[in-house]
Amino acid sequence: MCFQISTITTNTRRARYVRRRKACLTNLRPVPLTSTPTLSIPLGLWNCQSAVNKADFISSIATHSGLSLMALTETWIKPEDTATPAALSSHFTCSHTPRTTGRGGGTGLLISKDWKFDLQPPPTGNVSFESHAVTVTHPFKIHFVVIYRPPGQLGNFLEELDVLLSNYPEDGTPLVLLGDFNIHLDKPQAADFNTLLASFDLKRVSTTATHKSGNQLDLIYTRCCSVDNTLVTPLHTSDHFLITANLALTPEAAHAPTRVTFRRNLRSLSPSRLSSVVASLLPSLSHFSALDTNSATDTFCSTLTSCLDNFCPLSSRPARTTPSAPWLSDVLREHRSKLRAAERKWLKSRNSTDLSVYQSLLSSFSANVFTAKASYYHDKINNCCDARTLFKTFSSLLNPPPPPPQSTLTADDFAVFFTNKTRTISDQFSTPQTEDNFTTTNAHSFSSFSPLSETDVSKLILSSHPTTCPLDPIPTHLLQAISSSVIPSLTHIINSSLHSGTFPSAFKQARVSPLLKKPSLNPALLEKLQTGIPSSIHCKDTRTSCVQPALYVSCTEQPPGQQPIWLQKWPLN
Repeated sequence: MCFQISTITTNTRRARYVRRRKACLTNLRPVPLTSTPTLSIPLGLWNCQSAVNKADFISSIATHSGLSLMALTETWIKPEDTATPAALSSHFTCSHTPRTTGRGGGTGLLISKDWKFDLQPPPTGNVSFESHAVTVTHPFKIHFVVIYRPPGQLGNFLEELDVLLSNYPEDGTPLVLLGDFNIHLDKPQAADFNTLLASFDLKRVSTTATHKSGNQLDLIYTRCCSVDNTLVTPLHTSDHFLITANLALTPEAAHAPTRVTFRRNLRSLSPSRLSSVVASLLPSLSHFSALDTNSATDTFCSTLTSCLDNFCPLSSRPARTTPSAPWLSDVLREHRSKLRAAERKWLKSRNSTDLSVYQSLLSSFSANVFTAKASYYHDKINNCCDARTLFKTFSSLLNPPPPPPQSTLTADDFAVFFTNKTRTISDQFSTPQTEDNFTTTNAHSFSSFSPLSETDVSKLILSSHPTTCPLDPIPTHLLQAISSSVIPSLTHIINSSLHSGTFPSAFKQARVSPLLKKPSLNPALLEKLQTGIPSSIHCKDTRTSCVQPALYVSCTEQPPGQQPIWLQKWPLN
């Protein structure tokens, strides 16, 4: 039988060959793999069943095993016994809690003498178990809690253990809970015990049997740390075995030092009172005139600083780590200050009227903040002139940029960088011609500066802009307010500097404030920074007093192209 197969014709387009870009392996960059360093701490746990007659043995075992910490249960040390703790402290620091009534019991720790620790207060009302807790503060921070629960029914053990563990919040500090719990993990009563410890994120360290009967009675639980190299060693002097292990800790990342700002409360300062005190503490004009330029300047600045410190001492406070919100106006700041004052008042009085005032201000402040935010971003989005700016605005709202990395640059780094930059720019210019190539048409001499009068110095101070440099011994507006008391001393300093050609050493300092050219740049790169250098008012007055006559001489008496004579004969040191 024959079948005829019909031919089907379709309008199928021929597949087009698309040339794809190949991977360029040279563009790959190795990813640096940084391993987090860990600290290994050898520790031990042993139910010694009376340390009274085994003090030397326990100390030698801990020393031979190279332990930094050893937890002991059933120490049987009585409250009046001081010889046993002293014997245990031969190579370690012994910290223990004895059983107050009856015989037996007791818990303790042998801690390395290189460590520093704080003893935690014992819980009150515990009758189902004994405990001893310390917090190591150096060379790292960690909590150790030693537990001993006598054999028998659980009773209130779980409730009391819950209260004890609640005293250690989960703030990232490692916690080690260890001891003789006398709980058989294969019995139903252990289920609630395991559930309780799991709720505190405590993980049990797996070991073999720790008792000669084959049970695991001595247990170690950890949080925010890990344990490895666990070893269980039978000792003939106790029914319980010695447990040794290495506790692995991850050291905390180095935190950047907290920035601190210093402020003075100048609101309550009376300029007239400050002026009278400064006038009384400054040396007499006859004695002050006998001082050289640097001595007079140091005496003047130290007197102003000491007087200001007496009236308005410096106070420090943490600096803001983030810039202020752009929508936060002065009105909102004032409203926030009133809100905080109302909150403090209510917390102090606990009065219902104060509470209602605080709640009313809080509601009003929240509504004003919402309105200010909405208005700010509404105007910002409407003023976007192109799509790029619009998407950049939305990106900053949905994905805020991370803070820039902390810079480790020092003042010496800036000095070297800008010195080299200045030298590079200077090398681009040709060497200027020497003075021998110039012919002097008119000989002029300028042998000295004319001394300034107190009136001239007063005009310089009062006409200066009231900007202040942190290096100033006193703010500029206060100096202007007490100018009548300091004019004679300041006049002597300026005239002495002009006469001797010595610029005061105290004014040869500058405070360099590195500023990023753009917020998105890396602050660790010096070429991405620009500097702002505020100048001291005393430095400006001294420079102005010598530059003004120098400009007059160089413009009126010097031939074109020749260096001013005052620069040739009177270089300032």
